[in-house]
Amino acid sequence: QTLTGRLAGDLQWEGFYQYGRTKSDMAYKDMMRASRWLAARDVIADPVTGAPVCRDVAARAQGCVPYNIFGTDAPTAEQRKWLFETRRANRENTQKIFGGNIVGTAFALPAGDLSIAIGAEHRRETLETSDDPLALAGDLVYTNFGAKQPRIDASFNVTEFYGEVVAPILHDLPFAHRLEIEGAYRYSDYNTIGRTDAWKVGATWSPFRGLTLRGVRSRSVRAPNFGELFEPNT
Repeated sequence: QTLTGRLAGDLQWEGFYQYGRTKSDMAYKDMMRASRWLAARDVIADPVTGAPVCRDVAARAQGCVPYNIFGTDAPTAEQRKWLFETRRANRENTQKIFGGNIVGTAFALPAGDLSIAIGAEHRRETLETSDDPLALAGDLVYTNFGAKQPRIDASFNVTEFYGEVVAPILHDLPFAHRLEIEGAYRYSDYNTIGRTDAWKVGATWSPFRGLTLRGVRSRSVRAPNFGELFEPNT
């Protein structure tokens, strides 16, 4: 939702609210169950029939199907049904943002208009994850998907203030078809990592029409994401 309006001169204001939600239901097929893999490869001859059977009596009662790890045949349908499982995980992100800004021409300078942008913004993000119970129990960790992922129910919020200005200095002069300077600053206050700031200063010089040179010096900040803050090392 956005509201806009006009202030004095060429200045415009804007207020906005934004909500986003992403939900992922993930299924990783053909994940090996560690306990069943161990039971299926530990095989003995049935004392009555002589046929290969799983040594573990409890596993046999659950339907354990023996598997010859030294063979070259592909697993049968019965073996695959016993050995493999679909690992299911869920992940849900939400984001709420509201803020406002003022942009436009502040006033005129001899070489052109001074352009500004100022504003404030507040953002809150949440993350909820859940892993497969079999993975949490340690029975689906020996896979290329990786280790078990403990449940995450986390959030963070940040409040930011920012400003930007572009000021023309020279215009239509010898060796100064256009010369302008620019600057920007953003202050952020996170409830997780504390306060940060980012800035830039720069200039654009066009000695004559058809050639433009630009230089910028800046400092940028990337706050850690949910995974870096809350997920275990893997």
